Amino acid sequence: MAKKYHAKLMGNSLLFFEMRKVAELKLSGLSNEEIKSRIIEDNLFQYKTPKSISKRFSEILKRLDFLTEDLVKMLVNSSAEVGRWLCLYSILKSDLLFYEFMEEVVLEKHLLRQNHIENVDIERFFREKEEQSEEISRWTDYTVKKLKSAYKTVLRETGLIRGYDKMELSPLIFPRDLSRLIKEIGDEKYLKVMLVIM
Repeated sequence: MAKKYHAKLMGNSLLFFEMRKVAELKLSGLSNEEIKSRIIEDNLFQYKTPKSISKRFSEILKRLDFLTEDLVKMLVNSSAEVGRWLCLYSILKSDLLFYEFMEEVVLEKHLLRQNHIENVDIERFFREKEEQSEEISRWTDYTVKKLKSAYKTVLRETGLIRGYDKMELSPLIFPRDLSRLIKEIGDEKYLKVMLVIM
């Protein structure tokens, strides 16, 4: 069966602020429709147009669906740093291509004790995926370029890389309770690709 890839990260990135806001409203007991109305009416995302809200809202709900109730509570109540890591985890669970990038580029470099990734590593990854996937091979150069940029932005915002041309890898040190919650649901593979020190 063919793997299902998408390029949604291109226009959505980490969405930490928005994810936390929606999670907070969900915990207050509002329905998805009520949350969307409230966000649009009060412009809680602080976007210029409601169209931008609608575009991102469905992606945020999809990502939140991958978090247990305990993890949603942690997203709302923990530090911004922990919240960003939970956003990264939800992206990994909802985006197969990004997961494979983390496994085949980031984790591989770490296991080889190479403490940085370069643009050439990212180029190689996408070139190989274009050869392996008919779907990816149909993407425009613009889509691939924007996706590469989005991947790097997500890694920088979560603290996994530092720098630009030569991106230094920086393993994450999760709080013990966060690692435990993720392990309990059998998701240790996601901790590994996030280079979490356990």
